[in-house]
Amino acid sequence: SAADRCKYLLCGIAFVLYFCWAPIVTFFSTKEKSSLDMKNPPLDLKYFFKEYIQVFKNKAFRQYFFIGIFYSFAKNFYGDADQIFLRSVADQYSHFAMLQTIAGVAEIAGGPFNYFLSRYMDKRFCGLLLTPFMLVGLLINGFATPATPVFFIYLASILYNFGFSGPGFVVNNIQPDVTDVDELITGRRREGVITTFNSFLKKTSLSLSSGALGYMLYFMGYDTKNPDYSMLSGTAELGIRLAVSWLPAIFTAISLILIFRYKMKKRDHEIIQRVIKEKHETGTCEISYSDKKRLEEIAGQKWEDMWIGQTGVDRKLEEIANI
Repeated sequence: SAADRCKYLLCGIAFVLYFCWAPIVTFFSTKEKSSLDMKNPPLDLKYFFKEYIQVFKNKAFRQYFFIGIFYSFAKNFYGDADQIFLRSVADQYSHFAMLQTIAGVAEIAGGPFNYFLSRYMDKRFCGLLLTPFMLVGLLINGFATPATPVFFIYLASILYNFGFSGPGFVVNNIQPDVTDVDELITGRRREGVITTFNSFLKKTSLSLSSGALGYMLYFMGYDTKNPDYSMLSGTAELGIRLAVSWLPAIFTAISLILIFRYKMKKRDHEIIQRVIKEKHETGTCEISYSDKKRLEEIAGQKWEDMWIGQTGVDRKLEEIANI
């Protein structure tokens, strides 16, 4: 609304001032040569699609992919429907600005837990411990009405945003591990392929969830010109609750299950890094039978079918493949 425009403008200016210094400093301080004159090879669509198809042979990547996509759907549905929920269902829109501030503080508060759990225990732990808080916050919103004390609206926001950072940390932290498993399979470092796939995933899930929300509210009869709770039909209220609570809760629960089922532990990653280094340096690697079976389970492929288990590989051909 017109009354909110100034608030959003000030928030936008604050974010611009906060984030703009990093690219400016990077631009003027980087020592890398400019790539403007670099000649790129012609686009090979067959090779392009083959690279992305090959990524899915990596079982660890498939787990990472589905954790990320369900987490993205959960946060995107909630983020898109939150204001509509406060305005039309909870009837607490006057608290929106304060809720946003508290949400930011709650999310930041999860940072230290995420860091110490990831650094000293296991990269999955922050997701396993914090995601249930996110789930409880979503479920509280599923039962909120205008008669619900505002305390519970604040509690839901705090729990959701505190827990929200947990699975987000898992997705970001396991990406390098997934890249190492990919190298275990192919013998090549393909951070670019996995990173661009991750970016594509985030943008696509955002578009799909936003579009789905719009169509869902439209077909369930939500009238943006009459958003008051007293004017809300039963189906429109159900649509909003689905978008802000029930669907995100289902996606969050699936993400939690997938995080629990994620195979790679800290010790596994250390073994993967060691054998890759040995293979590149000597052409072979030493590994116990039990560890070999463990890495096969993580990668989803037989040892002899992966680069790490192949013998007599021409080193020159390998170097050419890495160019």
